[in-house]
Amino acid sequence: LIVDANDPAWTSGPNAAIQFTMPDNDVVEIDTDSLAVTRYFPRVGTVNFALAVRPDNGDLYVANTDARNLTQFEPALRSAFVTNQVSRIDINSGAVTRADLNPGFNYVSFPSLRDQTNALAQPTAIAFGPSGASYFVTAFGSDRVAQVSSDSGTVMARIELNPEAPGSVANG
Repeated sequence: LIVDANDPAWTSGPNAAIQFTMPDNDVVEIDTDSLAVTRYFPRVGTVNFALAVRPDNGDLYVANTDARNLTQFEPALRSAFVTNQVSRIDINSGAVTRADLNPGFNYVSFPSLRDQTNALAQPTAIAFGPSGASYFVTAFGSDRVAQVSSDSGTVMARIELNPEAPGSVANG
């Protein structure tokens, strides 16, 4: 059984099953002069692949997958065991917001043709355009590159890297 370590049903009271805490420090800020850790950013994602700094405001963007550990077993998971996302860290407040790269996917009948030909799986690299208005993210698991709005997290365009592969737009 996997439980959320912040769930009071498991962590408080005389019969608390979880008697310890484990930090979830996904991104660490380090002072380059002193090499001291200045702060941590928790709960960014389960597997973090790449980090980029937005050029117009300094916010951090992390390409990652987030495991759906709290959704247990089939058929509840419907084979969707991770969320492919980009997490934004507000550099001033430390707040983390996430942009799902596959919003609205129908996991009940997955993989549907529409979802398969648009999927962005395993985001592994991220780079901003000069203005910071959008970024490009590579999707290693689906052979695509996407242009994403920095503010809304909306996928603006997809570039098919292997149009002859099964599941691509051309072969879907």
